[in-house]
Amino acid sequence: MRYRYWLLLMSVLPLSIHAQTRTIYNKLGMKEGGELTRNSPLEPDYSSIMGIPASTSVRSRNELTNLMLQTKELFKTPSRFAANYSIPILDTLQLADGNFLYSENGKYGLKSAGGAILTAPKYDFVEKKEKGFVGYQSDTCNYFDNTGKALLSRYYYSITPTSKSTFIIQNNKGFGVLDAANKTIIEPVFYNIEPLEQQGQLFYKISPEAKKYYYVSQNVKDTIWINDEGSFLKIIDSEYWTLGGRIINIKTKRELTSEKEVYIEIIDEKKQLANLSWKDGRYLINFKGQIIVDQVFGTIGQFNESGYAVASVKDQGGTEKWGVINRNGSWVVPAKYYRTSFINNQVVQVINEERLGGTIRLKDGKTLLSNKYTDIRTLDDKLGYAVLKDANRYKIDVFTLKDSKIIRNVPFRSLSKLRICGGKGFIASNEAGETLLNENFEPLTKRAYSRIFYGPADNSILATDFRGDTVMTQWMSCSGKIQTLKVNGKESDVFNSLIKIDEGFYYVKTLENRGYFILRDGTTVPADNSLESIERADFQDYYIMVADNGKYGLINSEGKTIMPLEFVHIGKFNRMTGLASYSFDGEHYGYFTTTGELLFGGKYDKTGSLGLGVFKVENNGYKTVLNRSNTRVTGYTYSIIELVGGLIKVESDKFSIIGKRIR
Repeated sequence: MRYRYWLLLMSVLPLSIHAQTRTIYNKLGMKEGGELTRNSPLEPDYSSIMGIPASTSVRSRNELTNLMLQTKELFKTPSRFAANYSIPILDTLQLADGNFLYSENGKYGLKSAGGAILTAPKYDFVEKKEKGFVGYQSDTCNYFDNTGKALLSRYYYSITPTSKSTFIIQNNKGFGVLDAANKTIIEPVFYNIEPLEQQGQLFYKISPEAKKYYYVSQNVKDTIWINDEGSFLKIIDSEYWTLGGRIINIKTKRELTSEKEVYIEIIDEKKQLANLSWKDGRYLINFKGQIIVDQVFGTIGQFNESGYAVASVKDQGGTEKWGVINRNGSWVVPAKYYRTSFINNQVVQVINEERLGGTIRLKDGKTLLSNKYTDIRTLDDKLGYAVLKDANRYKIDVFTLKDSKIIRNVPFRSLSKLRICGGKGFIASNEAGETLLNENFEPLTKRAYSRIFYGPADNSILATDFRGDTVMTQWMSCSGKIQTLKVNGKESDVFNSLIKIDEGFYYVKTLENRGYFILRDGTTVPADNSLESIERADFQDYYIMVADNGKYGLINSEGKTIMPLEFVHIGKFNRMTGLASYSFDGEHYGYFTTTGELLFGGKYDKTGSLGLGVFKVENNGYKTVLNRSNTRVTGYTYSIIELVGGLIKVESDKFSIIGKRIR
């Protein structure tokens, strides 16, 4: 018998907790959680479909069109270095077993790992999945395994496979669920169905209509009514879910409490422990609402993997005193310190009232470092450092985390391990500035700099001095060797700023505040002196540049400007569609092609992709949907337009992606 949810009656199990157990109900007088009820979430916001920031500056569409007409010619002239940097549009999609989807004349087919054709090009769109792909022909699709075998007996408007070998499908009546044998598990009559897969469990998020939903278990026997709008829903195990500051028992279909003024923070998922804030105190509880220890805390932190958490209590004067507790709520380190913080899972830093810190090993309470340091931190999983202040000068004791043995003393105030150069080195700072050290804590730079930054390449350093309004930067290798670049025929080792754009391609700003591109052949080309970042545009040898005023432009590998610094935003090319997004002034946004043409000729103020090759376009609030060929798919409207599955929803109407009205 097929499962129909409008006939479903929910069973509500009573929450049973023994009276003699300390609970948040009998000790704190809190109300038990109520039954989960139907919800009506807030209406979704479709105002930022492109995700591009708005601007108060508005320019005419004609200005944009004229600008792109000039730009279009620049797309036609290839750089002489294009072959060294070019990225093509992606025409293949690799599948899990080595077979791959390929594109030919606007259609997709399937080839074996050896290149043999398994399926001739016939799919208009493809969506790669973990164990196969969804292939669209016209406006419907099927799910295919990696060999091209169709797994469903018919085509649908959309198909979403799950990890449990079921398929969420959409036909003209709505969304439903099929099993691997094409048997209907959930009738296809719903507005939408989405999978929720966590902790090896599968639930279906079912929307009987827009903005209303509930969850149904994989075996379609349990229904959970939860409003999770704006919060992250997390499955803990087969009994409990968490949602923001809520603990939900999905077996009883109740929340832990119905109190409005309570806040619950999950602090140990494995052991199902939480920090409950109620009135003026915090309590250590489990997910059943049982109070673990008869102690009112000021603060309880997250438990670490070894089962310890920093915690505090307030003395009679209201001052917080810090210590460490275990999962039973017992004090492993007494609450008598100004502050406590973990060095690692087994060692805690304790800071006394004189603001001096030491360390304690948690398993036996042994003091490892005495309370004489102003700061104690870790460098990596083996080393830490402790800072001593002596007569207004600082020095550092480097110690092993395993046994707190001090192995080195260095005259600095702080240390950080390099995240580049194979992690073999450190950046050290003191009153003079920052210094690059090798892995033996020996200086690699002859002096200190104002700041040391990573880059411009993965394994190099920028050492920078700030002197009033002047910025002076030197480029170094991981060994501290200063690198030089030839600018206008002159070797230089000091710059205002330096960007390595690509291999052999640089941008520099000189101390005289002049900008230059240094090309692959060593040629120097004048450049805008306001550039702050340059990165690949993911097509050909184009690069997106951003100026210090936030404006975007496009250059090629010869440093030639393809699109001027006149845009609020330019996005990378989508290597499947060959389109890049832009915003001209925050009011006009859309896409341009690999030939520099505005999609749909720039006729519309706003153009946003809905997916599956269709686009929502808008002028003065008036909207419609077009396909890539500039053919109108839907009627005109002032209302919300959205792609739900494989169908376009416009007010009360539904259209397929080729414009067929669905009844």
